[in-house]
Amino acid sequence: MIKPLVSIVVPSYNHSKFIKETLLSILNQTYKNIELIVIDDGSKDNSIEIISKIKKEYDFHFLKRENRGLIYTLNEGLNLANGKYFCVIASDDIFELNKIDIQVDFMENNTKLALSYSKMK
Repeated sequence: MIKPLVSIVVPSYNHSKFIKETLLSILNQTYKNIELIVIDDGSKDNSIEIISKIKKEYDFHFLKRENRGLIYTLNEGLNLANGKYFCVIASDDIFELNKIDIQVDFMENNTKLALSYSKMK
């Protein structure tokens, strides 16, 4: 059975200390049918260099542009997303390695629900 596509958007802005761990927590998910969209919103640190280096090893969408703000970035990511499910993660957060697996399974088994979220630690 083909599992549904999950679009994950990462709005990035000046999080060079965290962005590598964030992206690897997504790219190494146990759930594999993921469309990752990273949008750098005009970072002034070396976030773009770190993201570009990771992109050489992994296949994901990466856009970099001048700063427009978080809401614009999230809307842009939503417009680019193709998945049945849409997820946002800040560029200084990390996912547990089976987070997407658990949430997709939950949503597929609870089709009357429109959204789900998880606790954080």
